[in-house]
Amino acid sequence: SQKLVLPSLSGPLPTELDGYKYLKIKLGRLDFKHELAWAQALHEALPLDIRWRFDGNQQLTPDQVAQLAAMPFKTRIDYIEEPITDFYKFLCSNTLAVFPLPFALDESLKLVLDNNINLAQLKLSGLKAFIIRPPSLGGYSAAMKAMRIADSFNLLSVLSSSIEGPWGFERLLYLLSAPTQSLSQAQAHGLDTRSLLNMEELCARIPKIPY
Repeated sequence: SQKLVLPSLSGPLPTELDGYKYLKIKLGRLDFKHELAWAQALHEALPLDIRWRFDGNQQLTPDQVAQLAAMPFKTRIDYIEEPITDFYKFLCSNTLAVFPLPFALDESLKLVLDNNINLAQLKLSGLKAFIIRPPSLGGYSAAMKAMRIADSFNLLSVLSSSIEGPWGFERLLYLLSAPTQSLSQAQAHGLDTRSLLNMEELCARIPKIPY
């Protein structure tokens, strides 16, 4: 129920979104003013019940995040992943301020868990979700542990993947349907990345190894 979209200066707005509840929008690839204008045009074109999940990939400045939070589409924003440069330093700050938008941990998640950063304090600052990618966390057992921790703090666990084979997808679906009464906040909203790959072009780039 989540679709990944990228801001564009030329292509049409992605308005044919029947069945999708969420858009994941990657930022920091174009001039930020153009990205804001694109997002505002998209906001005006879409039904109000479609929520947005931004991904900053640690590319934005605090001032740019403040600009996002001041836009009319703020009411759509579920959270922003890894919003600012030096994000882990922000998370480790002794005087952690309330962030302008709810945020999610992706690349920083393993560091936060391994170093026992105060999750209760992070939640007060705006933490809303863990992005669960088993390879980056150290495997599927570690991912399950992270999901249990998220559940104990009433945070979302959003399963995500970039390129997974059949076995990998089976494991991800197992995590989603884990036989436990916890993990009530688990979602599988980041499994569509592979649809953006041009498999024909990718296969052509893989060198043939002679026997």
